[in-house]
Amino acid sequence: MIVSPIENDPQSIILFEEILNKGGNPVLLPFKLYEKEKNHSFGFNFRELFFNEEIINLKAVFIRGVSVDTPITSPAWQSDFEMNIWRAKYIKENYKIFAISSILKELENQGVLVVNGLAKYLYHNMKSGFFSYLRSKGISVPDSMGTNSLSEALNFKNRYEKIVAKSPSGVGATKLIKNFKGVADKSLKYTPPMFQQEIKGQTIRIHTVGNKVVLALKIIASDIDSRTDTKGFSYYKMKKEHSDEVLRANSLLNLKFSAWDAIIGEDDKIYLLDCNPGPYIYWIGSYFTRLVKSELARYLVAFAESGDEEIAEGSISVPECKIHRIMKIEEKHRYVLYNGELNQQLSPEYRQRY
Repeated sequence: MIVSPIENDPQSIILFEEILNKGGNPVLLPFKLYEKEKNHSFGFNFRELFFNEEIINLKAVFIRGVSVDTPITSPAWQSDFEMNIWRAKYIKENYKIFAISSILKELENQGVLVVNGLAKYLYHNMKSGFFSYLRSKGISVPDSMGTNSLSEALNFKNRYEKIVAKSPSGVGATKLIKNFKGVADKSLKYTPPMFQQEIKGQTIRIHTVGNKVVLALKIIASDIDSRTDTKGFSYYKMKKEHSDEVLRANSLLNLKFSAWDAIIGEDDKIYLLDCNPGPYIYWIGSYFTRLVKSELARYLVAFAESGDEEIAEGSISVPECKIHRIMKIEEKHRYVLYNGELNQQLSPEYRQRY
C-alpha cells in the first residue's frame, strides 16, 4: 500500500506503476483531509482506512510523506517581511499523524513492512537534536547548534569564517548569514534557528533503498540553498567510503528508504546535511525518479512475496543511468544522454517516454 498525503502525486503514481510491472498488487491510499462544506473546518476521513477491504492482506506499506500542511518552525528571519511570510504558513492538520501512527504500529506488530514509520520523520523535523545525535555517533555532519541566546550564537559565529542558518524543524531555506544583527533582532526573539558552519564543496542528493545507494546526483545550483536555486541534476558516481557513511547512518536510524542531502567537501570528506525518510524526489525529473522508484518497488514486492527483509534487500540493484544530466528550462527538463555528447538534447519522442 502506498500512503500519500497528496492527491495525484506523480511519484506515488510512478511507484504504483513499477509495483504493477514487477507483479505486485498495489493499493494507493490518499491520506488527506476533507473540507466540510459549511463551516470549512477540517477532519480526517477515517473511512478510507478502516473500511478499505483491499488492505486486509497487506504485506508492505510505503509512506510518501507525513503531510503537506504539517506546521514547521520558521528559518532565521532577517527582516519583518520574511517573518510575516513564514508566520503565515500554518496549521491545518496535525492530529491525523497520531491516528495513522497507531494504525501503522499495529500493522508492524503483524509483520507488515513499513517504509518508513512516522517516528522516522522526527529526523527531518527535529534538525538541531538530530545533528547532535549523529555527531555523538561519529557520523560526519557539519558543526551546528540551535539557540535563541545571542551570546551563544555569537560564540558559534566567531568559531567559523562563515555560518549558515536553517529552520531547526522541517523544511526551510538555508541562508548564508550576512546580517547577523538582523537575525538577532528578528529571529532569536521568536524561534531558535539552527546555526551551522558553512561547508564549501559540491552538494549532492543521495537516494537509498534497503541497504544500497541506488542513485546519487550532483545538484546544479549557484546559490547556497540548492533547493530554491536548482538549475538541474547530473549523475554522480560516489566513492565507496562516502556511500558507506550514508549507509552507516541509515543503519543507525533503521531507515529502509531515504534521500540525503550532502556535501562532498573540499577536503574530499562527505558531510550529511539533511535526512528525508519520505522524500519528495520528483524534482529530480521523472527519469531519475523512475530509476529510484523501480528499485523501491522491487524491494517492496520481494518482501511481500517472501516476508524476509534479507531477501528483499538482495533483490535491489543499482540501475544503469542512460541519461547523464537533466537541466530545467522554464519549469521543464532537458534530458542529456549519459553516453553521448553532454549537450545533446534527446528527441521529443524519447523525452515523452519519461
